[in-house]
Amino acid sequence: MPSIDGCNTCSHLSAKISAGSASEVEVTKVEKHQEKYRKVRSLYATDADRVGKNTESVYSFDLLKILLLPVMPSSKDAFFISRLVTFNENFTSVGTRNPICPSFCVTWHEAISRRNAKNIANTLHKFI
Repeated sequence: MPSIDGCNTCSHLSAKISAGSASEVEVTKVEKHQEKYRKVRSLYATDADRVGKNTESVYSFDLLKILLLPVMPSSKDAFFISRLVTFNENFTSVGTRNPICPSFCVTWHEAISRRNAKNIANTLHKFI
């Protein structure tokens, strides 16, 4: 679990509110944004509860940060070596860890393809 997992909208507007420089419109915007968050979390919890009660599987997917390969120790020589950019799409079963619904990771590198909408759709297709 990341130690801080907040969105840019919440972080930016909350900082303005804390500093006392937020307008009424911005305060309303952050309240609506957080209400959407609570609704989505509620739907996520509902899906997680459904997983153990029947035969359906529910997955969440996320494009994780890029990986630079090979991983090199911090040395001066490593700064002058080209590294391969590797993309990482993760599909995780919602709810408790279930051996019937394992997690999956789809990886590809920049020589194969880029990270755009078509490639993300391809990872979903491969997963299904």
